[in-house]
Amino acid sequence: MKPQKLLLALVALLVLGGLVYYAEENPPADEDEKVKIVEVEQDDLQEVGIWRPGQDTLTVKRGEDEKWQFGAPLTIPADDSAVGTMLNSVSPLRSDRVVQEEVTDWSPFGLDGEGALRLDLQTKEDKSYRVTFGNDTPTGSGVFARLDGDPRLFTVYSYIKSGFEKEVFDLRDKKLLQLDEDKISRVVVKAGDRTLEFGKSGDDDWQ
Repeated sequence: MKPQKLLLALVALLVLGGLVYYAEENPPADEDEKVKIVEVEQDDLQEVGIWRPGQDTLTVKRGEDEKWQFGAPLTIPADDSAVGTMLNSVSPLRSDRVVQEEVTDWSPFGLDGEGALRLDLQTKEDKSYRVTFGNDTPTGSGVFARLDGDPRLFTVYSYIKSGFEKEVFDLRDKKLLQLDEDKISRVVVKAGDRTLEFGKSGDDDWQ
C-alpha cells in the first residue's frame, strides 16, 4: 500500500475510534432522563431574539393583539404559524445529554463568546433566558449548548439549532390581503370582458 493511502487509512481509523469512544462515554439519555434547559410555555413568551455571526439580529415579539410581529426596524407582520412552529422547540427546550456538570472554559466547545447561534427569550413576566449553541459534537448529530448562568455543558440535537436559523422571509406573513373572512359580503371578479359578482344573502349563503 502506498504511504499516502496508508496515512489516510490511519487517520480515518483514529477518527472512527474517537467517535466510538465518545459514543460509549456519552450514551444517549432516555426521554425521561433528558434535562430541560429551558422550560417555558409558548404562550408566556413575549419576545424572541436570534443572533448569528455576520447577520442582523432577528427579533419577533407579541403585539397588543397577541399576534407576532417583527421588532424594529421592521414594521411588517410575522406569520403566527411559522413563529409558533419555530418556538415548539423551547416549550420546553430539552438537552440530549448533560456532558459536564461544571465547566470553567467554554472555548473548546465554541461557547466562550457568541457561539454559532444565540437565542434570547423574554417572557411576559420579564424573565430572560439566553441559550448559546456552539460547535458540532464529534458524532455530528448534535451541537454543544449552554444556558447563561448555568455551569453545565449540554448537547442538543442539530435540528433544534437549525430550527432557529431563520430569515425574515421564513417568518414574515405572506398573505397578500389581511381580511376577516366573516366580514366579506361582496366579491367581484373581472377577467377580460367578463365580470362575475358574488354576494352573501341574509342567511350568509353565497349567491
